[in-house]
Amino acid sequence: MEKLIINPQWLIYARKCNKYTQQEVSKALHRDIKTIEHWEQTGELYEEELEQVAKLYNVSSLYFLNNDTPPNYPVKRISINKNINVDVWIPVKKYWR
Repeated sequence: MEKLIINPQWLIYARKCNKYTQQEVSKALHRDIKTIEHWEQTGELYEEELEQVAKLYNVSSLYFLNNDTPPNYPVKRISINKNINVDVWIPVKKYWR
């Protein structure tokens, strides 16, 4: 099992887009809350763990390899069908300044 270093900002962003708390993620993945906190602070997790997180958040594991900073505005997840979800960026007037 290979340990990965990913962009932890995207872990936090994906969790918030799915409206999960760290406690809910901890429970869903059967991991200690300290583990979830560690992932979100360091971006260090094993490939298998990343796949589990991606599945929970319904995104590709490649989502977390993005080196850019996540946007500072909300997104809406739209389900096209049970296998396809799309994140739609919703610029809100206050973010256009």
